[in-house]
Amino acid sequence: MKAVIVRYRVAEAFVAENAGNIARVLEAHRDAAHPGVRYFASQDRDDPQAFVHIGLYEDGAAVDAATNLESFQEFQAALKASGLLERPQATWLTPLGTGFPFPA
Repeated sequence: MKAVIVRYRVAEAFVAENAGNIARVLEAHRDAAHPGVRYFASQDRDDPQAFVHIGLYEDGAAVDAATNLESFQEFQAALKASGLLERPQATWLTPLGTGFPFPA
């Protein structure tokens, strides 16, 4: 299993667009229904310009399946062009396990 957490901050003017882009990525994940991918995105309640994404992947092929989604590529391009306040910082984690069956 592979796991990553990504944190970043966007300009105030880009918050709504970023949230919409994330919604499209999440919809694509649901449509793809890849059994080895679990993806979660959130917005900081106290700092709405800050976003956190968490990905759980069965293996490298699952990472590729998630990052090759057209909506994910579009999300990343828009994010890069947005004038980020804080660039995405990815931390790859050493998974200890889950409280749910994975992969499903």
